[in-house]
Amino acid sequence: MSIYCSVFEVGFEHKRKCKYDLFSKDVCTCGACPIFYQGSHILPSDRHMRKGEIGIAAIPDHITRDGSDDKPEKGKWQPWLRVHLSKGSHGGDTIILTKKQVEAFRDALNAWLERT
Repeated sequence: MSIYCSVFEVGFEHKRKCKYDLFSKDVCTCGACPIFYQGSHILPSDRHMRKGEIGIAAIPDHITRDGSDDKPEKGKWQPWLRVHLSKGSHGGDTIILTKKQVEAFRDALNAWLERT
């Protein structure tokens, strides 16, 4: 059983008629998946292949270590965020970010949004 609670996911929910299947070589046809990265020399297009997922998950406040008093304030979550990225095959890469790393990532995303 996971201690994490999913917070956000892209590419996990597809429309019924979508051909995407995590365990096959089919690609997303409904537009729910991120655009598949083709290299730093290729300008992405909405017509390019879509495949993969990205998701984040957090640890709720009621999860603590056995024998430890590391419970955060009521209503606050533990200070780690799990980030999962998959190119569409089973598995993928998962990392854990600290609160400071999430804040820096958020600031970078906000700066990008302001420029687009």
